[in-house]
Amino acid sequence: MTARQKIESLTKSWYGFAAYTAIFLFLRRGFDLVSLIWAVGSLATLPILFLIGRRLLARGHITRIILLVLSPLAALSGSIAIGQSLVAFFDDGSLALLLDAASTGLWVFMNARSFIVLVSEPVRAYFD
Repeated sequence: MTARQKIESLTKSWYGFAAYTAIFLFLRRGFDLVSLIWAVGSLATLPILFLIGRRLLARGHITRIILLVLSPLAALSGSIAIGQSLVAFFDDGSLALLLDAASTGLWVFMNARSFIVLVSEPVRAYFD
């Protein structure tokens, strides 16, 4: 797979994640105005994701460096949040906490995948 294909695939995965998050938030929080606002806010990230993907395809070094710093930090903070959710689950026993932990796990996966793609040999060569 070429670097360009890897970046395009990663960008499309983030689009899917944004759509999943919108649906999850709407269903998780209930069918009211506040959950609708959160869902729309999640979908509002799509243009930002599009711009980030375009900058990466245009060999935007600064964009890549920022993502190389932020993606491991986001994965680490998400991992800590999963741990907190699991501890709270064992105290409370609420299934909602497990759903939150699973959703956060997907967030961690997406950020870890982003980091792995951005440091892969073809992508590094693409930016040189």
